[in-house]
Amino acid sequence: MQGIKSRYLLQKMLAVLCLLCLLFTSTACSLRAAREDSYPVGLEDGKLTALSLVQAIVSAINGDSQAKSVYLALSNRHVKNLSVDEFNEYIRAFRLIEDAKVISVSRLAVAAEEELRDSLEHRLPLLTEAIEETIFYELYFNLSELNNVNFTLGIQLDESGEPYLDGDWVRSILRVSDYAQLYFEAIDKGDKDDLAWLLSTSTSPALGDRAEEFSREKAKLILRFYRNNVTTEAVKSKLLSILPGKLTFGQNYRINQYTTAERELEIREEYGNIVVREAIREELRPVDRILYVQGERVFTGDQSGKFRLISSENISAKLGGVKRIYRNDPDNSTQFIVEYVGIALKVDGEFDYKKRYWKGEVQEIIIDSPRFSFGPQLRVGMPAGEFFLRYPFAGETDYTMEAPYMRGKVNLTVQFSSGEIDKLIWQYR
Repeated sequence: MQGIKSRYLLQKMLAVLCLLCLLFTSTACSLRAAREDSYPVGLEDGKLTALSLVQAIVSAINGDSQAKSVYLALSNRHVKNLSVDEFNEYIRAFRLIEDAKVISVSRLAVAAEEELRDSLEHRLPLLTEAIEETIFYELYFNLSELNNVNFTLGIQLDESGEPYLDGDWVRSILRVSDYAQLYFEAIDKGDKDDLAWLLSTSTSPALGDRAEEFSREKAKLILRFYRNNVTTEAVKSKLLSILPGKLTFGQNYRINQYTTAERELEIREEYGNIVVREAIREELRPVDRILYVQGERVFTGDQSGKFRLISSENISAKLGGVKRIYRNDPDNSTQFIVEYVGIALKVDGEFDYKKRYWKGEVQEIIIDSPRFSFGPQLRVGMPAGEFFLRYPFAGETDYTMEAPYMRGKVNLTVQFSSGEIDKLIWQYR
């Protein structure tokens, strides 16, 4: 673990040193440019246009020109606060596979640009100034296997409309790219210690003194998933999209012994931390398919997790008196909602409103009271940290766990407020 930790910290130190070196870059580059082959920058009326800057970057990506010669050909006002080494790394990040070439570019539609800016500003507030000055171009490649690759190249425009490439923008991409390399290397080596350390850099404060335990458990599960399911060598994962603070990769994985498919994972920066969204869906544990009230079983799912046919006669004594019964769908004559204090049930069956009697098959259960729980532990008021130790990947799957059932499945979704569970929703679909 010490090796990967040292590399990660060294990358951060090098980034700082690069910023310091920028003070001396301008003069040195001007002297070198006179002695080295320079990329012929296209000018319009003596000025660099946004499209010309994009074409220069694309030329470096395609290998038609050396990244260094493109960098040297651009004046300081077109490459701001960016070292030649960082520019080289930036170009390398866009290179997909051997023989892949960018064959055309097109400006992103205005509405799409605005939506993308909003998304970036929400996730990267420290980059707001550069984001607001950015325009976007889509890159199209020559290989059919890259048809699903969505590479968006962003450049900035200053107050006078002159284009430039912002150093902070580039470094936001490089930070995630460097982390991704270390992450995939740790997986391919099967190194749980290295992987746990990388995961620990973005552990939720809600875990408190159990953060290390969480990181190690999650690292173990990731390594198991890759070993048993992912057929792509991790370091050869296909880059599908690249944006500041966010890279998306594609991998082939095994659904079962007969079927394979492509999965995606995101590595992104959120509020200064780099997080990996491994959409590894965890199966809802059998014990968490059982409804309890104050520690006593109310009713139990069958082998599928789907609750048996029940009635108010055999559970109202445990749940308390029925508050109300009403139909929630006027087009469905057999579906209705039954409300008790702290719990509501969606049922498919029949009811008598006056007698407060009902029977049927439970399709959904909503709990908002600590009196009730799924299994002995999952209840309103449970600290988020304890929940994540139980289901480490819930955050990557919108806090929903599921279990298969014939042609459907059962889901349990957890909602949080102030660092603890405030609602549990069980559903059969």
